[in-house]
Amino acid sequence: MPTLFDPIDFRSLTLPHRVVVSPMCQYSSIDGLANDWHLVHLGSHAVGGAALVFTEATAVTPEGRISPQDLGIWSDEHIAGLRRITDFWHSARPRWPQREHLHAVARRRRGFPSGWRVGTRRPDHRSVCAGLPGPPRTDGARDQ
Repeated sequence: MPTLFDPIDFRSLTLPHRVVVSPMCQYSSIDGLANDWHLVHLGSHAVGGAALVFTEATAVTPEGRISPQDLGIWSDEHIAGLRRITDFWHSARPRWPQREHLHAVARRRRGFPSGWRVGTRRPDHRSVCAGLPGPPRTDGARDQ
């Protein structure tokens, strides 16, 4: 059975894992133009490690919008803002999920119940999450 961090193929598109952000109406455009709000909103998901992010509904005509603040792509004016977001996405999206190693210090931090064991240290100093995929291999092979 596939897990969250297994790659998935959709015809010619292969996602490195299965974390996908569904579309959310933002109602933040003026004249259908993407702006800083869209860059931060969509870009934060790239930085957070999502494999795929859907934009909100994007109108192909001004009359077809759900609201006057909907994102649009009915004019060449819309391309620059959307390109800016796309370029940021491609430059910021991590290629593998972030991993974390918990050790004795974590148990002393505020917020953890007294005596709660939050992690273990293995002899080879790998986290209990060592089964997650690592950085891409340079030899072209896939990790098992």
